[in-house]
Amino acid sequence: MSVETEHWTTAREMIQKGNAAIFGFDAPLAEWRLHWLAFRTNHTTESALKAQDGIYKLANSLERDSSLRESFLAAEPVATILRGRGLSRVANV
Repeated sequence: MSVETEHWTTAREMIQKGNAAIFGFDAPLAEWRLHWLAFRTNHTTESALKAQDGIYKLANSLERDSSLRESFLAAEPVATILRGRGLSRVANV
């Protein structure tokens, strides 16, 4: 991905294309990943919050006591997003 190689212009273009592709659809998995990538390129709180919103939507679509939900929330990229912005809404998920 362009973010990993620090090709910021290409990364932003790819993120815009991704957002356009999911516009109007309920796609929380793609949503949180795209917004997290956007945060990594532009460092805005808005992008981080949108990434978290996608995570919450996805987590809330899973049964509260499911191991899949627990694994998803504990996965390093997800946990980093939830911890990294100083918002502890995990309890409300």
